[in-house]
Amino acid sequence: MTVQLQSSIVDRKSPRLLTFASGGWVLVLTAALSLALIAMAIVPAIMQSVNRPPGDGVNIHSYGFDLSGLAVPESEIRPALKHRDMAPTLTNPTASTPDQTQRLNDPKRGKYLVSSDPVIGVELNGQARAYPIHVMYVNEIINDTLAGIPIAVTHHWPSGSTMVFDRRVANRTIEFGVSGLVYNSNLLMYDRKAASRDGARVHGDESLWSQMLARAFSGQAADSSLQLKTLAYEIYRWDDWLARHPNTTIINRDVKLIEWYKGAAPTSYLKSDDLLFPVNPLPPASGPPAKTPVIAVIAGSHRCVYTLPFLMKSAGESGLWTDTLGDITLRFTMNRQSQTVRVETDSPTQEVRAFHAYWFAWHAMHPGDQLAQ
Repeated sequence: MTVQLQSSIVDRKSPRLLTFASGGWVLVLTAALSLALIAMAIVPAIMQSVNRPPGDGVNIHSYGFDLSGLAVPESEIRPALKHRDMAPTLTNPTASTPDQTQRLNDPKRGKYLVSSDPVIGVELNGQARAYPIHVMYVNEIINDTLAGIPIAVTHHWPSGSTMVFDRRVANRTIEFGVSGLVYNSNLLMYDRKAASRDGARVHGDESLWSQMLARAFSGQAADSSLQLKTLAYEIYRWDDWLARHPNTTIINRDVKLIEWYKGAAPTSYLKSDDLLFPVNPLPPASGPPAKTPVIAVIAGSHRCVYTLPFLMKSAGESGLWTDTLGDITLRFTMNRQSQTVRVETDSPTQEVRAFHAYWFAWHAMHPGDQLAQ
């Protein structure tokens, strides 16, 4: 009896070993899942760091461009983004009809395009297409083809500069990318296909291109003095563009970037007087504020810069105003609600181009241009 009691006491005090069969598999599975989750969080970051395009946000040489023959002092080129292509260029986007676009106004994803939204409108050979400004805030460059013509629609929000180009240069078609660098606070682009070798992407041979000056800034393209042909465009309300171009198409946004498009407008930047990057020369202190929107009109050999406030005041309640540049009559149509302007002319023989930018940016690139006052 005594032996049995002692045996029972020993049994109760002896620890039970956790085996796989008795439940240890739960701990093993938990540990494995934890390691998997950690790997899922860390590995993409490591791979992104390893595979990230060139650039360190500090040294312009780290971006891997051919800086030979640079058109401006090297010290005036500044890093704007941590690496090249940090702004996700949109290439060969799909496009929708107005009815299809209307169906994209999904409340769950946020409305894509409403009547008062400003768009960049381009018309070539009777074909029209709209590029919403809020998409351009994210993508900055859209490599597209319209009416069989390869074009680049570009909008750089720090400088407010919008330019549209024919991408055919020197018997080849350029696919532009965002370099991550700026000159005079304006976008420097690069040819993404210039450094491909047997289908593989390498770096070091790409030339830089100035968006506002529409020409090569460095490398072999600059040595050859290559320039881009600018194309006519307008920035106006979506409903007005649609009314005048009922058969227009609209580029589709990248569905992977929908969250990026929300709130992409640089509201705080526009409310501030501060500039993000050095500019030389700065506009005169006695003139309009640096970030005043301007429309620079080039008609033949004549050029003039109009500020948006000047045009709105000149148009008065009618929203219409005319001016003469050389021997060409210009018609300005204003929309006060969207703060947009359309420039037209009746001259069929003279080529007229209207470019949009902020005053400081246009003045820095074209300090000799006349300002209408």
